[in-house]
Amino acid sequence: MYGDKYPILVLNNKANEVLFKNKTVIINKKIEKVSATKETNKISADHLQYDTNLFEILRVLRRKIANENNIPPFIVFADTSLKQMAALRPITEGAMLEISGVGDVKFRRYGKEFLSAIQNYVSAC
Repeated sequence: MYGDKYPILVLNNKANEVLFKNKTVIINKKIEKVSATKETNKISADHLQYDTNLFEILRVLRRKIANENNIPPFIVFADTSLKQMAALRPITEGAMLEISGVGDVKFRRYGKEFLSAIQNYVSAC
């Protein structure tokens, strides 16, 4: 790569053979799939035990928000996200952003209402 401010990728003769002369490339290393999004650091809900009462509260809230916005509930948050919320009980923006399916945009749209619901539930316990 050349250039300081804007790096430039330069192809060599072997790359030209692959691109224009149908030469095949064999890679002998195991390649791990890596996502380019924040999702790589998110927590999996597959084996989490979650609070079913809190999950139901969050589902009702999700349905209310979906109805107000005339969208399907899964667009607000998927069940997986709600289960993680019910298991981990995030009460800060940073903790909420660690939940799978919660990014900056969804947090700005819906996150504060869900944080409030979780905080109310936790304080009542």
